[in-house]
Amino acid sequence: MILIRDTNFKIRDTMKTKYIFNRKKRLNTKGQAPVEVMIYLSRKKRIFRSTGVFIAPKFWDENKNELKKSIPNYQELNHKLILKRHSLEDQVIKEAMSGDFSSVTLGTQKVKLFEFFEHRVIKVTNSELTEGTQMIYRRTLRYLKEFRKEDFPITKVDVFFLESFNIFLKETKKLKLNGRASLMLRLKTVMNVAVNDGVVDYAKNPFRTFKIHQVEPETHSLTLEELTRIENLDMSLRPELDKTRDMFLFSCYTSLRFGDLINLSFENFEVLEQGRIRLTYIQEKLRHRSAKKVQWIISDFWGGKIDKIILKYFKKFENVKDVQKDIRFFFRYTNQHYNRQLKELQNFAGIKQELHSHLARHTCITLLVNDFGLDITKAQMIAGHSKMEMTRKYLRVTERDLETAARNINWDK
Repeated sequence: MILIRDTNFKIRDTMKTKYIFNRKKRLNTKGQAPVEVMIYLSRKKRIFRSTGVFIAPKFWDENKNELKKSIPNYQELNHKLILKRHSLEDQVIKEAMSGDFSSVTLGTQKVKLFEFFEHRVIKVTNSELTEGTQMIYRRTLRYLKEFRKEDFPITKVDVFFLESFNIFLKETKKLKLNGRASLMLRLKTVMNVAVNDGVVDYAKNPFRTFKIHQVEPETHSLTLEELTRIENLDMSLRPELDKTRDMFLFSCYTSLRFGDLINLSFENFEVLEQGRIRLTYIQEKLRHRSAKKVQWIISDFWGGKIDKIILKYFKKFENVKDVQKDIRFFFRYTNQHYNRQLKELQNFAGIKQELHSHLARHTCITLLVNDFGLDITKAQMIAGHSKMEMTRKYLRVTERDLETAARNINWDK
């Protein structure tokens, strides 16, 4: 029995941590097992927390209890493990000191779903999630509370409960397939955390058999003609939309997500020889999972249009260049305000396609690959995609493309 809150000992002085690999002696379908952190609160109190890192057994040194240097991307993975270990230590201390789990005794029927969801998952991990993901977690919990008015033991969550909740989301909340899938995936995460914490037995996790179905969403983007129309707008007629247009076009040229766009400041840009500008940033969406940077010279693309926008804001913020960073963000809008302004911009430009923050990212990748013929591996670098499949979905191959390719092949070889 593990009691999270215990005021009779000094947590930081007594807490010890170590990595545990493949604790449950099982491999996933990729032949990998998780690396976890075991946190000792005292001789009789220990907690297991996931690092989110899965590796093949051949890459784990059992004697040294660490990654083998032969594993691909060793430096990045090892850095990720160290950061996650420290983060988990801070989380456990935060839990214990806040008293959020003062009534929760892990490993017994006392652990309730809503309480665990809110205090163990949302409050502890919110700092590691983007604003959008936080909203989805909170929405999932809110719908769960509407579905079941009173809290109940998390061990009572079974396949029947999941199927019933899915029907509730479909018929009562009128959510489509992908909308339901988004919420069910968050509930699945909660159950996985419960398994890692020893609250729910692995064999009794209903998501082992319950399948979450979703369809590949259709990605929309602006045409080159529509983008040009926005570029050529006379902003003297609507000066209040000038910054919104700059933000949207900058994303159309660079593929930046909204969360990365609003965090841009002088630190993200480096002026090179001949005035060329390099953009460097860590994606907000992946910040807590990877420290990998997206970096490329923006001056080499779009005929100098990106430079023209950002130099405008270099000049505008020059007088606060050396003050605290939060004053020097170039595009500090809320997502709600930005999307409202984009609707106004859409009407001003006379475009039927609805403008929203993520449309700009889709537009950038789609146009670079399909209209300008940029090699898909280069587009992947600009987009910051970790997998080629994520970029390839933007590639539009038509029957005419296949006919042209077939004619260019020498079939007599």
